[in-house]
Amino acid sequence: QQPRRFVKTLIIEQVVDAVNNQRLGINEAIQRGLINSSVTSYYHAVRQHQISIADAYDQGYVLGRLVDQTPTS
Repeated sequence: QQPRRFVKTLIIEQVVDAVNNQRLGINEAIQRGLINSSVTSYYHAVRQHQISIADAYDQGYVLGRLVDQTPTS
């Protein structure tokens, strides 16, 4: 029997605007240009550069929770 494999999925609940430390919903963050529409990077307006969603999560700019999911294939 093969061991069960899981994929970690980040469920984004809020995004922090680095300029004013305001918490935003994902749609507003996309509208303001903090998250690109494919949700693969975060724009840090103070440092003026893009960082990965994983790094933004680690640094506290993307707030959410990690969940385990079983791959479908």
